[in-house]
Amino acid sequence: MTWTNQPLEEIVQGVLGAGEFSLFVAKPGTAKSVLVGDIGCHIAANMEWHGRKVKHGLVVFFAAERKKLTERRVAAWSKKHGMKGIPFVVVGGKLDLTGGIDAKALAMTIKGLEEKSGHKCVLVILDTVTRTFGNGDQHQSKDMQRYVQSVDELTRATSAHIAAIHHSPWSDDRGKGAIDLDGAIDVSFVVNVN
Repeated sequence: MTWTNQPLEEIVQGVLGAGEFSLFVAKPGTAKSVLVGDIGCHIAANMEWHGRKVKHGLVVFFAAERKKLTERRVAAWSKKHGMKGIPFVVVGGKLDLTGGIDAKALAMTIKGLEEKSGHKCVLVILDTVTRTFGNGDQHQSKDMQRYVQSVDELTRATSAHIAAIHHSPWSDDRGKGAIDLDGAIDVSFVVNVN
């Protein structure tokens, strides 16, 4: 067996890597979508994020909830930083990542957006796990495994970092649902508001 010593290509220095899967977990109302959107805006604008270098590229934010609000946030961020035309696209609608077909459709949409923008997609944001899960049951291992397989398919198709935003139960800090999701992610962030 031959091992290669390829360094990880970082999307955000020391935080997010290319081709990896992360989970941003928090209770409702803790601005997790704002945080991940801010990271995405910095990447799309090729601006350091809190002193960390970023890999410039297309960011696709799948807003299965609050698409218009997400678009307003990106517009406000762009105005505040004097940026126009950054390659940050907010996509909305229904997404069923337990069925498999929607992962293929989203990958094809991303390829079209890459061609249109002239930028390679480096970050895909799924907001939220619950709203992109589909008809499956998040607490059933077999359904969560289907979700993870769809994320894997997106990763293979795009080589982008996939960041999923997820709710935690009120009494816990881990994401709700089957533990298969915890085992599939490369890095998990618990978002708290102080």
